[in-house]
Amino acid sequence: MDLFFEMVFVFRYFPEGIDIYFENVGGKMLDAVLLNMRLNGRISVCGMISQYNLEQEEGARNLITLITKRVRVQGFLVFDHYHKYPKYLEMVIPLIKNGTINYIEDIVEGLENAPAALIGLYHGKNVGKQVIHVPVPKLPKTRLTSIMSPWPFYQWGLDILGPLPEGLGKLKFIIVAIDYFTKWIEAKPLDKTTRKELLNDSFKSWCKKWKIKQMNTSVAHPQANGLVERDNKSLMHRLKGRLGRERVGLVDNLPHIMWAHRTMLKTSNGETPFSLTYESEAGIPEIKMPIYRTIHFNEAQNKEEMRLNLNLSQERIETTAIHKAKYKKKVEQYYNKRVRPMSFKVNDFVYRKNASSRVENQEKLGPNWE
Repeated sequence: MDLFFEMVFVFRYFPEGIDIYFENVGGKMLDAVLLNMRLNGRISVCGMISQYNLEQEEGARNLITLITKRVRVQGFLVFDHYHKYPKYLEMVIPLIKNGTINYIEDIVEGLENAPAALIGLYHGKNVGKQVIHVPVPKLPKTRLTSIMSPWPFYQWGLDILGPLPEGLGKLKFIIVAIDYFTKWIEAKPLDKTTRKELLNDSFKSWCKKWKIKQMNTSVAHPQANGLVERDNKSLMHRLKGRLGRERVGLVDNLPHIMWAHRTMLKTSNGETPFSLTYESEAGIPEIKMPIYRTIHFNEAQNKEEMRLNLNLSQERIETTAIHKAKYKKKVEQYYNKRVRPMSFKVNDFVYRKNASSRVENQEKLGPNWE
């Protein structure tokens, strides 16, 4: 680009000259602006972005116009005035809402048009800030496939919660495991979440002893870890309530939170995880809370009652499985009505979620997209 092009660009949009110019570019753009300033014009200088990466910075060649047109130039740093930012918002936002102040945007629709829009920036095709509008559809793109576990403790999902405020022993992570059938949940605090801690020899031997097949799933596999993600939110909500503002006592409070989860009725099966696991409702001996099992307890007939419970356990599991299947069917029907299938072709431009590809830093302030 040369000075002639810059002058044509400036004159095209400001044929009567410029009263006030906010300088953030420098170089040839500043030269062109100086030649088109009006008498007693003002220039606020906040940056010179065209000069930052040059081995040798370019000097302005039309400074004499500052004299002939009596132009006033003032440089400033935004940090010098940052304390006024809240007051600025209080004043400007109402003016934008009522239309007194209008800002100009040149909007291009579709990610596929981004390259042409970028080239257009260097040819003066845009007026105002160049914006590429790419709608991110919120509706699901694939049909829901439910996971059905045939009996208790047949299938587990695992996830990691954290980092959390550091507790005793520098524990700041929680590994969470949940059974898909009973919704029974187990949680263990950890200080680190490296492969060495999660997949050590003792864990492998324990899985081998109980004939558990290990399957590792990626973070972007909702069929496998969506259930655990939901329970993580529930755990986090309860942790905030138990820990309070001090955010201490993670290890001490975790058992209480687990108890609350295990004794709560689940909508999907109409039972509590405790009752499906132990074939009876939980009781609290310290306060002698009356429940059916303690009210009708008969020591002489206890063994016979236990045998009867065992005979009825399979029937209860089957009833729970039917209830759960009906519930999941309703959820599937509701979800699948909202599905909008989407397909891609070779060379299509797409956004990829950073949580799936992990290209960028995965800290809390990391980007959502690549």
